[in-house]
Amino acid sequence: MILEILKKAKEKISDPANWCREMIAQKADGTAAYNKDPEACKWCAAGAIWSSHEDSGLTRDAFQFMTKMIPELQETKLQSIFEVNDVLGHEAVMNLFDLAISKLEPPAEPIVEQ
Repeated sequence: MILEILKKAKEKISDPANWCREMIAQKADGTAAYNKDPEACKWCAAGAIWSSHEDSGLTRDAFQFMTKMIPELQETKLQSIFEVNDVLGHEAVMNLFDLAISKLEPPAEPIVEQ
């Protein structure tokens, strides 16, 4: 389930127009919103995760898994998804999602030539 949450969250903010910094979520007028606010149209990485599933335990697990991936993202002293989001930006957030998703996806079946 964590894999599905991360994929849904990544899709939600894959377009930089749907991503924000320095707040969990944002309304169209630029004001802050709760991550599940029906008026929210932009999310930070954490807000995207938290708004991608109803089960807060599963979203917490997805958030924690993403946090564990940060040291593998690059040589950085950053320790939180919020820092990656606000300091490193959208591309780093997408790279972090890709890294986490790749760790959770089952390996591809080898193609056997006949």
